[in-house]
Amino acid sequence: MKKILLLAVFLYIVSLSLSAQGIRYYAIDGSEWLTEKDRDAREEILWDNMNLNLDYIKKRKLPQAELAGIYAEMMVLYRDLFASVREVNMIFKTIIDENGLELVLIKSTTKINIVRANNKEILYAEDLKDIYNLALDQYDLVSKHAEDIVNYDLGETDDIPKVDIDRFTKNGIEMAILGKKFKEFTDTMQEVANNHNKKRQPVAN
Repeated sequence: MKKILLLAVFLYIVSLSLSAQGIRYYAIDGSEWLTEKDRDAREEILWDNMNLNLDYIKKRKLPQAELAGIYAEMMVLYRDLFASVREVNMIFKTIIDENGLELVLIKSTTKINIVRANNKEILYAEDLKDIYNLALDQYDLVSKHAEDIVNYDLGETDDIPKVDIDRFTKNGIEMAILGKKFKEFTDTMQEVANNHNKKRQPVAN
């Protein structure tokens, strides 16, 4: 009994320590994880499930088969976009933490603001949040529509699968605009990061 009590106290202290650190990782479905590895594993499941649904639609030659092919190609790009935003965000965080000349240069072209995306993920610029939220919304639309199509075909629901075409189209238009802005943003960040890395390299004798 004493060992169980000590174990309970230990686990409570550990949980308090983790909470105090405030380290959380959020998957694209909004779920919360204590490690990046766990978050990535969760997202792998999400992508696998969506791809299985899209493959089912295409193999069954359902009326939405052509649309499923478009969805599949689109989501490859969106998965890369999620990774790119996170990579740029980490570079941004490093530069902010070091508070050097690079930060001054970035401030001249980018509004720095700690914000949360719709999945609660912390980002360090409004520009990143805008395009990330668009990608999250489009992912949600596509994954939900694909799941609804499969469930309807399997007879698990009588609800006819629908997608909010106005929202989908609006997201696509805004993504084209923000995509260009994001490219310019990433080019600037990459240039700053390259200069930053060069400064860290030891000078040859």
